[in-house]
Amino acid sequence: MTLTRILRHSESMLVLFEPSYITRLWTIFEIAGFLKSHGDRAGVSSCLIILSTFLGPTAVAIFLSATVINMSLLLNYGGRMQTILAVTCVVFCVCANGIHWLRGYFRWIDECCSQLKNFSMEKAHSHCCKSNHLNEAGSQIMCDREIITECIRLWFGSEEAFESCVRSEVSSLLIKGLQRQTFTFRWLVAACVPTCWVCGDLLVARLKVGETYFSIVAGVVLLGWWLGLIPVCALACFVLSSKLRRQRPNGCLDHMVTVMAASLVVVLVLSLYLLSIVLVGLVGDDLLGTCLWAPVVSLATVLAWRVWTQLHLRHLQSG
Repeated sequence: MTLTRILRHSESMLVLFEPSYITRLWTIFEIAGFLKSHGDRAGVSSCLIILSTFLGPTAVAIFLSATVINMSLLLNYGGRMQTILAVTCVVFCVCANGIHWLRGYFRWIDECCSQLKNFSMEKAHSHCCKSNHLNEAGSQIMCDREIITECIRLWFGSEEAFESCVRSEVSSLLIKGLQRQTFTFRWLVAACVPTCWVCGDLLVARLKVGETYFSIVAGVVLLGWWLGLIPVCALACFVLSSKLRRQRPNGCLDHMVTVMAASLVVVLVLSLYLLSIVLVGLVGDDLLGTCLWAPVVSLATVLAWRVWTQLHLRHLQSG
């Protein structure tokens, strides 16, 4: 009765999704119960907030990666070509590790989708049964599975109806929530804040010596890198990791796939960077060339991001 009232009077539900979430009977029952108790409310799907615990370490990894890449730009390598080669090596190492990690994440999402669409109460775990119905002191405890099963029969009518709800409604909402609230453009831009450090430092340094023109150029470059170049690099990593998620039977071959994907990302980043140099050379003015490059790259990144999220959502729903 207490759980019923809590779920019925809750305006929203926050789900911290992690690998064992869909294997536990309690957690799946709570989501299904929340949806059941709010079934007559319009927009109930928006009340279910699903955040993957993968977001935390990923945000830290992107933040540190952006820091390493941008700090590498501050070092003196003896010339432009040496700088490009050094930064390219850093970007490649960062992308290779990121793609390896992301491929594993997308494989896990596929596994979660498959488990949800084939959900069975018999295979779902409960802590009490795992511990043989004994607590840490060795005393007997009640069986959660029996309590939950009785609640399921009262709420859903039968175990079969509950399993059908999980395989259809719960599965669909979890998949949509994982896509909608996992990798967002706003979240990525926030994680890439270290990009502002390098260009911001150049901007302030120019202003201090009275070089207003070049400080404006540095500001435009800052926006282009922060809102365009770095996000498109991350987007390329996401797309390639998703498309190449399947694990190869041979370990060396699997690593080669990661290396190939990282190389493609590096080529893309270098192409966009060289495009800025070419535009500046064509128009003969640093500010005008940069102003042509930064908005185009940023707009293309935003549009590509929207297309990517829609395509990935369709893949999840069809998978």
